[in-house]
Amino acid sequence: MKKLEFRASAIKDMRSLDARFNEAILLAFAILSETGSGDVKPISGSRGCYRLRVGGYRAEFTMSDSVIDVYLIEKRGDAYGKKSYKRRKAA
Repeated sequence: MKKLEFRASAIKDMRSLDARFNEAILLAFAILSETGSGDVKPISGSRGCYRLRVGGYRAEFTMSDSVIDVYLIEKRGDAYGKKSYKRRKAA
């Protein structure tokens, strides 16, 4: 089982979401940390960065052998813009 860490930016993103989406995102990460399964793909052009799709939302994170570090949660259409690219570079 991998440890889940949510950066302040991801927590801020989650506060702006409806509670049902927060629950779905947390459940998806819990399953990912325990079993390694989920709708996960590497983000092209970003070494070591991945995205987890949860309905209409995308959560971006880095992953090591023991930690999943979540840094961005946005609607699908917003998750691939300039703002996301800058946040991903900082990760």
